[in-house]
Amino acid sequence: MALREDMGGAMEIFNHMCFLKKEIAYLERFAEVNGPHDMGHIHTTIGVLRTRYLECKKFSDDFMKASRPLLDGITL
Repeated sequence: MALREDMGGAMEIFNHMCFLKKEIAYLERFAEVNGPHDMGHIHTTIGVLRTRYLECKKFSDDFMKASRPLLDGITL
């Protein structure tokens, strides 16, 4: 049961990471099309979202390393 709950949390993080990547790409295109003037707030937002993406990636990587021994005996 605990592994299933953990995997649900990992999936939520993965979905969040996918959203962050799409949002970063959108904002980069937006700044490119509408810039370069008055886009400081957009570039700040991109930086914050990249930092959050890296935090989620680290969490995900750490989760997968910790879960590896539990998953070794499972065959699909």
